[in-house]
Parts: sequence; C-alpha cells; structure tokens
Amino acid sequence: MSITLEKKRLHSGRNGRVSCVVVCHNEMEKIEAFFEFYRAAGVESFWFIDNGSTDGTLEFLLDQQDTSVFQTFSSYGADNKGLKWSRRLTDEYLDGQWVLTVDVDEVFVWPGYPQVTLKEYLSYCDKFGIEGTMSVMVDFFPVPGAWGSFRGQSDFLSVAPTYCKDPFKVTRARHFPFFQVKGGVRAVMIGNITTSPVLQKMPLMKWRKGMYYLKSTHYYSHVRPMSDMLCVLAHFKFSAESRDKFALEIERGQRWNKGIQYKRYLKGVEGGLDHKVTDAQIGRLDHLAELHQCGLLKLTPRYARYLKDKCRKDAAFVDALPLTQDVGFGGAKAYWSVLSRLNSSRAANFVDPSFAYDVDDVEVV
Repeated sequence: MSITLEKKRLHSGRNGRVSCVVVCHNEMEKIEAFFEFYRAAGVESFWFIDNGSTDGTLEFLLDQQDTSVFQTFSSYGADNKGLKWSRRLTDEYLDGQWVLTVDVDEVFVWPGYPQVTLKEYLSYCDKFGIEGTMSVMVDFFPVPGAWGSFRGQSDFLSVAPTYCKDPFKVTRARHFPFFQVKGGVRAVMIGNITTSPVLQKMPLMKWRKGMYYLKSTHYYSHVRPMSDMLCVLAHFKFSAESRDKFALEIERGQRWNKGIQYKRYLKGVEGGLDHKVTDAQIGRLDHLAELHQCGLLKLTPRYARYLKDKCRKDAAFVDALPLTQDVGFGGAKAYWSVLSRLNSSRAANFVDPSFAYDVDDVEVV
C-alpha cells in the first residue's frame, strides 16, 4: 500500500548551509519559539511534514516563506515513527547537504554558541571531514510551582529553565554509535533509569542517500565520521499544557509500544513532578550559552585553535569556554575511542536486518 506525502508548498528560496526537517502533529503551542530559535541560529530552509494537525499548525506553516510543507494522514506509528516520510524527502531534496532532523520541542546547541554561528560550526566540520554530530538530550521543565505554557513565547527557557543534573547512565548499544545514554528528569519521573528513554541523538548529519536513521535519530544505519565534541539537544517537553498533550497522544495511539512512555509521563505529571525532583538534582539556566558553564558543552583543543584562527581579533571569548580531551559523555569515552578507530570511509553497515527499511512505497504528490 502506497504512502502519500502531499506537497502543499515548496519554498522559493535556496536551502542554505543547513536545512531543518521536522515531522509534526498539533504543535501550535511551541511552533513560534521553535522558529524564533532556528532562524536566529541561521537555518534558512525548513521542511515540515504535517501528520494531520487539527490545531492550526498546517495553516501556520503555509504562511512561512522559508518553509516547504508536506502533509500525510498515514499512520505515524506504522510508518516507523515518521522516519519513512522524512527519509523520503531528504533522499530526494537534500542529498549531500547538512540536515538537522528535530522535533518542534528540540533545540540543537553546539559548542561555542552563541558567539560561534551554526554556519561556522559546520565550516569546522567540513574542514576536518566530519559528517555528523552526537548530541545528548537534556530535558527542561518549568520551575516547580510555576508551570506555564509555551504558547506565544519566543524563548523556551522563559517557560522551562530547569533541568535534572543527575542521574545519568551510559551503556553499550548494538547500533551506531554503539552506546546509549539514559537519565535526567524523565528517569526520575518514571522511577527506573533502565526503562527510561534513550537520550543520545544524532540530529545533525550531512545527508547521504541510502543511509537512514533508526529509532528516531538515536541511531544511524552506517558508521560516519562524527564530530569530536558532543552537542546538546535541549528538550522542552513539559509545560502547563503537557497533561492534555500526553493524554491526546495516548488516545491517538501512534507512539512507541502503545504509548507506554506517554502513560508514564502523564502519571508523573499528574502525581506532581515538582515533588519527585530534589533541590540537589535541579540545575537552572537563564540562557542556553550557560550549557558551557555547567559542563554540558565543551570545546576540544583543535576546535578552540580553529576558532581563534578563524575569528582572529574577536576570539577572546574562546579562552573563557571549557576545554576537554574527553569527547565522550561519562562512560561513553571508552566506546567513542573504539568508534574513532573504525574506518568510517568504508561506510560500514551495522544495521540488524530486522531494523532496515526502505521508502519505495512513499509517494510525493
């Protein structure tokens, strides 16, 4: 049975240095803050696949001149959580280009932000043959006792500035990048770090047709040359509207494992997330640049030298940023060392056949 992506509009401008690809459903609460951040970051083209929104999301997207819009009413769950749709578009329109694949509630932050632009970070990647970045998701939530909505806001942190500093756990994984990170506030909410969601993602990749994501952007089908630094994917899932959002997603029935994680989120929010996280576990940011000061973003010496050489007179800020020789995350260092020795130029395929999928049945009309 063919899956149809209806082409609602193609933006008339150029794609620019990096394009943003998003699958969405009913995201009017957060869509303005999403565009505010990524446009300021230098993203010049957006590719949205709307999955039958009913809250005005589609109409809003059609008014954005830098946005190509597609729509499908196919099953998000049955179509590999939308990965078949996004892969179909990136294969056809964005092959060989830098692609940032994120959700509306995810904000990608790179080392050196905001003094270093996203284009400058990509120039560094291109110079050293890097074709992808590893990121760790950091879940943010509102200040205890002061839960507000993202609706109409231009800054996610103005509503949800706090995050959970621990616990975090790193274990081996069977797919590239061969390790996984779990923890943060969702682990606290669920009460079991082992069954909590995976937090490592690879949202920014130089797209190669025939390669693809596995399980959202947590894993990738082929080994690629990855950045020597971790980035952060700030995740803004929780707000005053979370309860209704989680309940609707459970009713919709499109999420992984019959929405078991969303059932846990709903239970956690209803039970009072404020009471589950201790003061000692809570960190707070006023600006995403502070991810450097709290140790979540660090620069390698090579990157620091590159920035000083490139920025020349305006490079004093580099000396104030933390350096690291460890490009891993906690226990991930050992796995990253193994990864760095792989001959990624062969683009070795490590996908279990049971996870492989194609997009031959996805038709753009």
